[in-house]
Amino acid sequence: MQISFVRATLLGILVSASSLAVLAHGLFGAGSVVTGLLLACPVTLLVALGEWRVVSFNLCDGLFVAFVASVGVSLLVNGHGSDLKELALLVITLGGYLAGRLCGAREIRRGLMMIGSAVMATGALATLIALVEQWSAPHGKPLVFGQFDAAPAQFAMLMGLCLLAWLTSLSRASGVIVLGLLAMVPAAIFAASMVRFSFVALALAMLVAAVLGPRVQSRKVIAAVAALALFAIVGALALRSQTTRIFVDHAFNAAAGAWSIACDAVDRDNSIAIRGQIYRDALRLLPAAGPFGIGLDGFEARGCIKGIGVHNAFLQVALEFGWLAGFALLALVISAWRAVRELAPIAPEYRFVAAALVYVAMVSLMHGRISRELVLFLLLGYASRLWSEGREVAAKLLLRIAGGGGEQVPPSRRARHWRRRLASCG
Repeated sequence: MQISFVRATLLGILVSASSLAVLAHGLFGAGSVVTGLLLACPVTLLVALGEWRVVSFNLCDGLFVAFVASVGVSLLVNGHGSDLKELALLVITLGGYLAGRLCGAREIRRGLMMIGSAVMATGALATLIALVEQWSAPHGKPLVFGQFDAAPAQFAMLMGLCLLAWLTSLSRASGVIVLGLLAMVPAAIFAASMVRFSFVALALAMLVAAVLGPRVQSRKVIAAVAALALFAIVGALALRSQTTRIFVDHAFNAAAGAWSIACDAVDRDNSIAIRGQIYRDALRLLPAAGPFGIGLDGFEARGCIKGIGVHNAFLQVALEFGWLAGFALLALVISAWRAVRELAPIAPEYRFVAAALVYVAMVSLMHGRISRELVLFLLLGYASRLWSEGREVAAKLLLRIAGGGGEQVPPSRRARHWRRRLASCG
């Protein structure tokens, strides 16, 4: 139990590392060394303290090995560029798969509930202070600690993971409703800070959790939480109506000129227009990327907006590491999600990973950078661990269902589906 608590704490720190780095930089003047330690130390300790005895090779592991091999060949062919920091971050990110693969049951959820929730609440407070001070600032997004405009999005992403961890852990409807009421506060703060896509991804992840939930009642409870969060978001946007209108205009302007605006005419204050241009450039370069790509961060020098990455982890991998790596990563994500989807209706741990994978993968489509996708690889590794334990878990849960205990599934599905699942999983 003690080692499990240590691993849960380390996982909480690891998942919260980006938010912790912002707080450390803003409150204590920490530098990049602290950021590196927040990432490297937990990964190293989790691998060292991991449950090696339970490892059994499966399809997810094979796809991960194929992905790493493709990345390695690409780096040999194209070089790693001049920024060794990005290469180091990539190595740590890939180590996240091992950390997730070797962690124990419920430890990621426990880490999010213990450490992640506290870090997120602190981040929400820091964002609120910046928001009040910069309420009418033309930039729109508050600069947390006067310098980090991406901090609200990082805190909001952590909020989504924490919310999913709590939702799949609480069994009483009253507890979930209280959670929804508490979540209204940070949701309103981050919405007023013009965080957008994280909420879209969270809504989809909550829908997945509801659909995979075992009871109609649980789906209604999740719907109630979503309604509370939506009320908070709409209210926050209404309070900053002038800034909200500016961002809505940006969205319409970007959509109107999606394929016709020249690069030099892109509005540099419109993040949607910038992303549109980035994606056009990336898709233009993709056919010539070949099997091993154009090299790590090679897009930043080839896109028309210099120094800006693809902002889409999957597209970046296919472009910079090649088609083989892109296919391996996409296949790994799909296989990992399918690995946990089958048991999700009766196993909260599987349901959490299924919803969290959807959430993190969606965010990676808009804000992703492969060297910073540690949480994605952590979840992929953990999904592989759960897949390997599928037969044992299915057997235990089937016995509980047959005996009338545990989470129930609809009678029409229970006899056929779970006997078939028990025979096929593992």
